Amino acid sequence: MTTHLRHFSLRALLRQHRWLSALLLLAALPATAQTTYRLSPNWLSSFVWTTEEIYGPILFFNYTYTDWTNNPASASNLILEGNGGTLTLAAGTALYAHQLRFTVDDYTLASANNAASLNFVGAVGGITVDTGRSTTTRAYLNGANLRLAGGGTLSLGASNRISDATALTIVDRSTLALGGYNETVASLTLTSGTVSGAGTLAA
Repeated sequence: MTTHLRHFSLRALLRQHRWLSALLLLAALPATAQTTYRLSPNWLSSFVWTTEEIYGPILFFNYTYTDWTNNPASASNLILEGNGGTLTLAAGTALYAHQLRFTVDDYTLASANNAASLNFVGAVGGITVDTGRSTTTRAYLNGANLRLAGGGTLSLGASNRISDATALTIVDRSTLALGGYNETVASLTLTSGTVSGAGTLAA
């Protein structure tokens, strides 16, 4: 009696069971994680935020202050410190972030045009302004949720900068200062937070 042994081929098995191949591929991929970047200028006061970097123009070249990973699946964080300045979202650019934290005064967020937006990702995605600090936004802010935290003040620098579809939550005794501008959001939740100044906030 002769016994025939079949040669086991993993490649052949994977060809027959493509779903198994896909699972093995997903298992081999590295897990995505949030990255925290820092903007710490000490002499420039004007910056451009692109999908790859934040840079400041100097004469005939650009000085890169920090890289940026624009991945909505694992949105990064940005800490803003140093001497402040104007951070402008590059024209036509959709940027994705989890949280922005302002540790000093005198920062202004701006959009180069109405197609440049900052999109917050996650249930607690949003802006943290440290206690006693203030910052201004003229940028277009999007996302299902926008959480204002930290105990400081976020001032509007123009009307209709927060998406009408965004749920706004203000916590930690933080303040949204309307500054005479008008804003509409999907919903407003105040948990030890405040809305101040002239202007209207409709929800």
